[in-house]
Order: sequence, then structure tokens, then C-alpha cells
Amino acid sequence: MSIYQISGERLTHLNNQMSRLKPGQIMQGKIIKIFPDNKAQITLGSTSMIAQLEASLTIGARYHFQVKSTDRLLHLQVLGERLKNGNEMNAKTLLQQLGFSESKSNILLIKGLLDKSIPLEKTDIANALQLLNDSKNKKATMPLLQQMIVHKLPVTPSVLQAIHSIQTSNLTQQIQSMLAAAEKGSDNTKLIRLLEGLNTRPAAQNELMTAEIMKQAKNNNQQLFSLLQFSGAISQNLDFSTWKSTWNKHASGSTQQPFSIKLPSALQGMEQITQQKNETSAFARETMQLWGNKLSEAITKHTGLAEREFKNIKQQLTPFYSLLNTAQQSFLKNLNNNSADLERLFNVLTMLSSNSSYTNADRLLNQINAGNNILQASSKEQFLMHLKQWLTTSGMDYENQLVHNRLQPEASLKGMLLQLLASGNGRAQEQAGQFVQYMNGLQLNSLHETNGFLHISMQIPGEKLGLLKDISLEFESRKTDSGEINPEHCRILFYLHLENLHETVVDMNIQKRAVTVTVYNNTENPGDLFDGLKNKLKKGLEDLNYQLSNVQYRELQKLESPVENKNITQHISQGVDYRI
Repeated sequence: MSIYQISGERLTHLNNQMSRLKPGQIMQGKIIKIFPDNKAQITLGSTSMIAQLEASLTIGARYHFQVKSTDRLLHLQVLGERLKNGNEMNAKTLLQQLGFSESKSNILLIKGLLDKSIPLEKTDIANALQLLNDSKNKKATMPLLQQMIVHKLPVTPSVLQAIHSIQTSNLTQQIQSMLAAAEKGSDNTKLIRLLEGLNTRPAAQNELMTAEIMKQAKNNNQQLFSLLQFSGAISQNLDFSTWKSTWNKHASGSTQQPFSIKLPSALQGMEQITQQKNETSAFARETMQLWGNKLSEAITKHTGLAEREFKNIKQQLTPFYSLLNTAQQSFLKNLNNNSADLERLFNVLTMLSSNSSYTNADRLLNQINAGNNILQASSKEQFLMHLKQWLTTSGMDYENQLVHNRLQPEASLKGMLLQLLASGNGRAQEQAGQFVQYMNGLQLNSLHETNGFLHISMQIPGEKLGLLKDISLEFESRKTDSGEINPEHCRILFYLHLENLHETVVDMNIQKRAVTVTVYNNTENPGDLFDGLKNKLKKGLEDLNYQLSNVQYRELQKLESPVENKNITQHISQGVDYRI
């Protein structure tokens, strides 16, 4: 067929105005004007150029062109005859020319891409049609395949699964499902701790302590009870049976505690044993080996030890004091030779002999300390702390770290999930696979480059900040020389679902460090609610060397997409619940 040869000087302009064309790509073009010497003005997508004709074509007609080469000159080959007015017929024609089936679903897939003026490659079309044919839900699969081609993602089953995952699930759901599955395993402590740290809303220390007490009481676990008694945090006269039954009847939302708990003593006791874990556990195990049977026998018979035996065990406990705090030392010093006190000693030594006691105490301490750090911080500091934690521990840069040999798999969420996927079993392994697939989708969707622009999408768990849904952020900017966002010329969007204001989008447009803020919300008279925050916003921006230019309010329906082909309604329906 005929070939167009486009001058090299126009090739640079073409590359600046549209995604760089590659040999084999197919797209629609239109003949605008015919000039002498077999020259013509044509458009490819939104780009106009002068081309040298090697065949006779019709003014105003549209054709399918295929890129043959992109060296010094751009060579385009015409595929078939002039196109019809409707892209549905043109899609059918293109499928015929490329040798593919002209089924209704195939035609609709190609029509959607032609409507967007997207350059197509035959291999991508072939792979997409195969995936569409294999799909049980073609209506749901079709827009996902179009999205993959639009964003130049590999058209493979794994990428389709990843994109489908982020369309049908959310980050909080994935974390909660993974937590539920991991808690049933015995070797998932690090993963559970990381997931809880990323997603669990920090609570006051007394709330965390109460929750752990109730959890252990429900599971008939005596470890925390013994540790609290050992540390002087609760009465020595309590027995575990009374403690357990009372807590099991206690309403989780009640503010009235059934027992008096000295929280500082409890925290000090947990810190003491976790800091001295190796020495304490070794001493407790050795003591249990020497005295466990005699203590158990005396408890069973409801008697004390022989006087000499009691004296000996007290003496053997004396070196233990150096590993304990004052309250714990007092517990041992004040022991009497009766079955009740001997049972308390037996339970404490059993607790200190178990590795899980230290693991649970350390986890609870970390939760309390992390909670204190978050709850004592301002809203801005809470958000920044959470964002930093997600960026540093999620593993969203896992593959980059792997390439540069800086990888520590056990330090990131994705690394732990991949390890569990490779060596785990059962429900935890299955859920790890689903979570990895979801994270792959987030990574594939996180960065798009179009015409010298960067578009970055970010999602972080919302529950830790007291939200019902995930936090979604969008950044758009021209690239700097180093390929980064330009802080003087960019746009940032926050997709929110506020408790009282409901669906809200905050659009920050920055030009030469002047900031225009547009709030999209359907509340009546939004200015009455937001205007009181203007001075605070203005001062905050000035502290960062930005100037507030204007604040305006619009209805949600008037929100415009920040980038071409971006489905904003998807983000509105996935709003979050956080105040800015």
C-alpha cells in the first residue's frame, strides 16, 4: 500500500505532542488539505502535520495508518480503504484487515480504543482479544483491557488480574482479610504486627490493655493475668477463674472496668521482662525443672511445701531479683508457704518460661507506644507519620530495591507476603497471593507519564486515621529536568468522605507557587463552613513559601478530570472519611 514520509523536523513535534510512536502501531488519521507536489496536511490523533503522499487519498477522509519505521523519517502505511463515519464499523474493518474475529465483544473493545485515538499494536490487540475471549464476564473485563492498552501496560493475564483486583477491592479490605488469615498461623507474628501497625487505629493505652485482657480471657490464656499480678498491677487475692469469668461477661464498650488495674505498674512490668527476656526465661525454665513437680503436687493437695523446701526455693529465687523491678521483687519476697501463693508462683514461672509471653507483651507495648505517638500528635503530624510509615514499610518499591540489591524482604509488607506465598500453606498463603496481586495493581496504577507530564496515584490505609475507607491522592505535574514533580507547577487532589460533609474533593492547583483551592461538595452554602479556615490555610502555605490565590466552591458534578481519560467518578465513589 502507499507510504507517507513525514519530514524529520515534524517527527520531533509529533513526539512532543503525543506518546512516542513505535513501529507496528496503528491509529486513525484524517486528510485535512491537499497541496501541490503531492503534499497534504493530515492529523494523527490531535497532532497536525504536512506529509508527502505516495498515493492518491481523499480530502476529509479518514484512514487507518500503521507505523512502519521511526528512524530519521516517520513512515506510515495506509491500511485498507477510507473509513466510515462510525467507529463501530471501522473497528470491524480493522479486525478484518488484521485477521481477527469480528465478534460483537471484539468490535466493542476496539471501538472503545478508536474513540480514544489510542495508538494500537497488533500484538496487544491479539493478547487483549484472547483475554476477552477467555473471560467469563466480558462486560467487566473490556474496560480493564482498554485501560491496560491506554496506559501501555503489558497485556497479560497477571496484569489483568492485578488491575481487576484494585477495581473490585480496597486496601483496608485486603489488610483485614490478611490479618484474619495470618492470625490462624503460628509463624506470622512479624506480618501481623506490621499489618496492625499500618491499619489499626491507635487507641488510648487503657483501651489497648482492656482489649488484650478480654482477648486472653476469652481464649483461656492466663499469661497477662499472671504478669499483672507479678508486676503489682492487680490484687494478689484474685484467682484466674474469677478474673476470666468476670471479663467474659464484661461489655466491650463499657467504660467501667470490673477490676482496678494500675496501668503504670503493668507497663513497667512488661518493659522489665521484655528487656531481660533471655536471662528471665532461662532462669524461669531452670527453676521449673527443679521445682515444678513439687509445686504442682502441693497445689493439687492444697498444702504448702515442707518448711525446708520452701526455704530452699526462696533462696534459689534470690539471684532472680537482679532481673526484676521493685514490684516484681516484692511479689517473690512476700510469698507465703500456702497453696494459693505457691499456685501464683507456679503460674508466674510458667508464664516467664513461655516465649509467647514475651512476644505478646512486646506487641502490646509497641501498640501502646505507637498509639501514644499518634494520639499526641496534631492531625497534620498524624497524617505525615502514617504516610511515611506506609511508604517505608509497604514494599511498593520492592522491585526497585531488588534491582539495586538493597532488599530486606522481611522489612516490607510485600516482601513478607511473597515469602508467605512461597512457603506458607492454607488460607494464609491464598490470601497472601490475593494481597500481592492487589499491590501489583497499585504499583501498575501508581505512575503514568503522558506528554511530558507525570501523573501519580497514591492510596494509603485509612482506618489508622479513624477513617472508614482508604485515603486516595492524585498528583499531576510537568516533569522537572530530573524527572520529578515540579513543586511550583502542579496539581494535587484529595478524595475525601467527611463525616458531616460527606463526599468532598479538594483540588489544589499550584502555578508559580500561587495556590488556588477548589472544594467540590454538594453541601448548601459551603462557604459558611470553609471560609473560617482560610486564614489558617493562608498562614500554613506562607510558612512553606506558597501564596494562597483563591478559594472557590463548586458542586461535585462540575469536577473536571485532571488528566485525559481519567475516570474521576471512580474516585468519588471511593471517597474517604478524613478531615483536612
